[in-house]
Amino acid sequence: MNKTAPVKQAIDMLAHYIAYETAILEGKEVQFGDRTLCKEDLAEIRKGRREWEQRVMAETA
Repeated sequence: MNKTAPVKQAIDMLAHYIAYETAILEGKEVQFGDRTLCKEDLAEIRKGRREWEQRVMAETA
């Protein structure tokens, strides 16, 4: 089994969430699948970022 695939996925997803959070903090809207996210969705994005941060830490520990 390739152990680097879950690590790469977790790092990639974390990078996406950081980019989403940054864009929203700059006043932009972000497309996430079929949804458009804005400042009102910031708490949800931060929650997702924290989840992916935890996964990265778990996968690289």
